[in-house]
Amino acid sequence: MIFETDRLIIRNLNITDSEGFFDLHSNEKVMKMIPAKNLNFIESEKELKQRISNYFNPNSKINVWAIEEKNTLSFVGLCAIINETGIGTEIGYRIREKYWRKGIGTEITKGLINFVFNSSNGKLIFADVSKSNIVSQKILKKFMDPVKETFNEEDNCIDIQYQIAKEHWLSSYEKFTGTR
Repeated sequence: MIFETDRLIIRNLNITDSEGFFDLHSNEKVMKMIPAKNLNFIESEKELKQRISNYFNPNSKINVWAIEEKNTLSFVGLCAIINETGIGTEIGYRIREKYWRKGIGTEITKGLINFVFNSSNGKLIFADVSKSNIVSQKILKKFMDPVKETFNEEDNCIDIQYQIAKEHWLSSYEKFTGTR
């Protein structure tokens, strides 16, 4: 286990996640929010194996983990941190459609921010989201401030970048976490 939240376990991916991983990456509605192309089964298997192999690469700057529901041990989706040397740490997530509208995006965003700021010397977290992904924008606005819009050539869309500095998170900890 990497970390946990009230309802979720964040852990390394494994090959038994194949079915849920494929369901996530073959779903047009999910991939439209990123935006990225849908993967067929062979592409999905290759991507899963690549993500797993990154755990053994000390030079990998990206960590992609499984999100698992505690009470059912079901594969909910993915979350990631990307260490951008000299810039900060990028966070992100993808959630299977059947788990939408259950507060998981909010819970995993808060969990990722806590994890990064409590387990590293990182001073800044950011997240890029497609301007068309209104739901993820609402989630990010709960914790971060929008700072810029850029054209993302790779995905052919406009991204909005959200950021939060460690000192702001720590000074607002009670507001964000509901604890003292």
